[in-house]
Amino acid sequence: MHKQYGSMLLIKASAAVLMFASQVMPAWCLGIDQFGDFQYLCSVLVVLGFVVAWGTDRYCLKEFSLGRREQTTSKVADNSSDHKSGNILFAAYAIIVINTVLACVALPLYLHYNMEGGMTKSLLAVCLFLLFFRTIAQVTASITKGLDRVIESELVFSVLRPLLFVFPMAVFYLTATSISLDAVMLLFAFSFLVVSVVLWIVNAKTNPDLKLKPQLKEIPVVYKLSFFFFLVGVGLPLMANINTIELGNIRSSKEVALFAAAAKLVGLVLLALVSANLLIAPKLSPLFYNGEISEMRNLIRSNNAFVLTLTGIPVVLIVLCAEQALGVFGAKYIAAAPLLRTLVIGQAFSVLCGPVILTATMIGLQKHTAAVVLGSCAVNWLLCAWLIPEYGSMGAVYASVIGNILINGVLAIIIYVRVGLNVTMSNLLIATEQSVG
Repeated sequence: MHKQYGSMLLIKASAAVLMFASQVMPAWCLGIDQFGDFQYLCSVLVVLGFVVAWGTDRYCLKEFSLGRREQTTSKVADNSSDHKSGNILFAAYAIIVINTVLACVALPLYLHYNMEGGMTKSLLAVCLFLLFFRTIAQVTASITKGLDRVIESELVFSVLRPLLFVFPMAVFYLTATSISLDAVMLLFAFSFLVVSVVLWIVNAKTNPDLKLKPQLKEIPVVYKLSFFFFLVGVGLPLMANINTIELGNIRSSKEVALFAAAAKLVGLVLLALVSANLLIAPKLSPLFYNGEISEMRNLIRSNNAFVLTLTGIPVVLIVLCAEQALGVFGAKYIAAAPLLRTLVIGQAFSVLCGPVILTATMIGLQKHTAAVVLGSCAVNWLLCAWLIPEYGSMGAVYASVIGNILINGVLAIIIYVRVGLNVTMSNLLIATEQSVG
């Protein structure tokens, strides 16, 4: 376990540098207004991508992790698990295709009325291309994790993908060659295309018997079973991006750029939280459904210790050196220092609450999680509509912080009341806890 944490930390450290570079490079190569448009489009496509995926990514993670455990613990060879996985695989990709076709109608209408300056046909085509392959890569990466190849999944998705985007962007910057917003979005889409192919190969090598098994009647079944995963799945990216989207809908592209720069730096603080959660994700469902609550409690406690150890220093550094950190994007972005300080203090609350969302969705509390997340999204949206016209980008920050506190605090309470698990950082201070029941 400690070796896995070390490997994941190394991967995520490399990924953090590359992901940060993938945000800085567009800021260097594009003007501040175009960078704001880039961030606005990315936020819209992230949210729409989860709608297109329809929760199949989380559903596949759960089903493939349970199937993998059955295969490794069963002493008798059984091909029924592979057949079921093949049906799920076909249904998941079919759902993506169907929903992408529907998005071809919705996305142009939305951007026409909300994007500052309008949309060209070429930029719209690139956005749809990006939407499709981003979703395919997202679901395929979840399958890789479900097959207990978390390290490989992160290596490809979080290291190779940004590298494929950063390298050509660096060439454009170093050669002082101008690049359009359309070209930047196309390079971004290409990175997801390559990742989809690579992860498919990884999955095929991990389980050679895992193949698409077309069965049309499985599509509505997976649609239904993925519904609450969809609600939680779309709620989280909506929560993370609604402030950028609403800021772009109400205010200028420049304010979007300033808010986005601050938000991307805050993402670095959450590196340890994301890294550790990715490792425990495939383990939570099998432990819970097999009644191994003590092992589950110990796993979460170890996870929290790892996260707390690595997040304290970045939070302090960001608060003290906000101007210097934002200077990496360029001199024009230093004005976002107050936004950055407020955001990072608010996100620290998420770290203290522990892996609440992941735990809730993996132990059968999808309905509760969906209700809390979507409720918090509604609160966030209302706050954006109220605060952004008055306070601009700082209003978006206030709305984001309040929404995150609401999600994490309420879910931590629900998990403790319903299951008896204390997933917050306070469990590090408790030597023993009463067993469930």
